[in-house]
Amino acid sequence: MITPYQQRLRGLGMMLGIIGLVMCAIMAITDKSTFMKSYVFGWAFLSVLVIGSFSLTLLHHITQARWSMPLLRMFEAGGSPVSFVLLAVGFLPIALSMQDIYPWTHADHIDAVLKEKQWWLDQNRFLIRQVIYFAFWIFLSMRLRAWSLAEDQNGDTGLGQRRKDWSSIGMVVHIILCSLAYTDWVMSLDPHWFSTIFGAWFVVNGALTSLALAVTLFNYNSGHEPYRSWSSPDMTKDHGNMLLALTMFWTYLTLSQFLITWSANLPEFIPYYHIRSQPGWNVAVFAVVFGGFFVPFLALLAPTNKRVGGRLRSIATWIFIVHIIDVFVIVIPFFRGMPFTSALVGEVGSLLLLGGAWAFIYVQELAKAALVPSHEVLKEEIMEEAIENA
Repeated sequence: MITPYQQRLRGLGMMLGIIGLVMCAIMAITDKSTFMKSYVFGWAFLSVLVIGSFSLTLLHHITQARWSMPLLRMFEAGGSPVSFVLLAVGFLPIALSMQDIYPWTHADHIDAVLKEKQWWLDQNRFLIRQVIYFAFWIFLSMRLRAWSLAEDQNGDTGLGQRRKDWSSIGMVVHIILCSLAYTDWVMSLDPHWFSTIFGAWFVVNGALTSLALAVTLFNYNSGHEPYRSWSSPDMTKDHGNMLLALTMFWTYLTLSQFLITWSANLPEFIPYYHIRSQPGWNVAVFAVVFGGFFVPFLALLAPTNKRVGGRLRSIATWIFIVHIIDVFVIVIPFFRGMPFTSALVGEVGSLLLLGGAWAFIYVQELAKAALVPSHEVLKEEIMEEAIENA
C-alpha cells in the first residue's frame, strides 16, 4: 500500500521527470552532440544511486547489522531489478552515441598510448561487457529481493542464510564489476588517464549518497509507523556513525588519488586535476571538498547531532546534495573547460528526467512489501530497545 508521503514523492518524481524530459528535448534538438555529453552526467548519478543502494543491500545481508534493519526496504527499492532495468535502458542512448562521447571510438584519435589499450577499448567488447554487468546485477538483485519478500510471507529462516551466502560471494563480484564498469563508463572518457582506485571511489560515493537519502527519508517519517517504532537516539546515532565512517572513507579515497597523482607528477595522471584546477572548476572542487568532508565531518562529530533525528536529517540531506555536485565535478570536466555554460540545461534536464523516473520506481518498489521486514532475527531486540529508550 502506498502511503500519502509516498504518493507525494511519486508525484514529485513524475513532475520532475516531465520537466527534465522537456529540457532534454530542447537541448537534444538544439545540439545533440553536446546534449549526449551532458546526459552522461545524469546517467552517472543515476548509476550512483542504483549501485549504491544495491551495495548497501548486499552489506546488510552479509552483516545483518542493527543500523540497516529499518533501512533495508529502501536499499532494496533503490537497487531493485526494476531500477537496474531503468539504468540499462538509460544507457542505450549512450551506447548509440558512443562516437559523440568517447574519443577512443575515433580512429584518428588512436595514438601510441591508445594502441596499447585497444584490447580493452573496443566498441564491440565494450557493449558485450555492458550486457555482462547488467545481467549480473539484475539477476542477483532479483534473487535477493524475491527471497527477502518470500521470507516475510512464509517465515522460512533458511532464506535468510541463503541471502547471506549469495551476498558474500556477490559482494566480491559486485566490487570487481563496478571497477570495470566505471572504467568503461567514466574513466575512458579520457582514455589517457587512469586510476587504480576509481571504481572503489565510485562504489563508496554511491553507498554514502544512497545511505544519506535513506537516512533523510527515515528521519522525515520517524513520527509515523512503522519507522516510529524503530526510531530511537541509539538508532539515529548508528546511522550518524555510518554516515561519518563513509564520509571519512570517501575522503580517504579522494585524497589518496590526489596525493598519488601529485607525488608521481606524470603526464598521464595530471590532466584530470589540471582542468579541475582552472577558474570555475576550482570553485566547484572547493565546494565538494569543503561541503563533502569538513561540514559533515565536523557536524557528525557532535553526539547530539547524531542522536536528534531532525539534525541528522539535515546533515544527510546536505551530504546527498553535495554528492550530486561531486559527480558533476567528476564527469563534466572530461567534456569542457568551464562549468557554467548553456550545456547546463542538458545536465539539469537529464538529472531530473532520470532521477524522476527512478523516484517513481522507488515508490512502486517500496509499496510491494512492508516498509520494514518482518523476518529479521534482530527485529525483536531492536524494537524492545526502542521502547526502552522512548
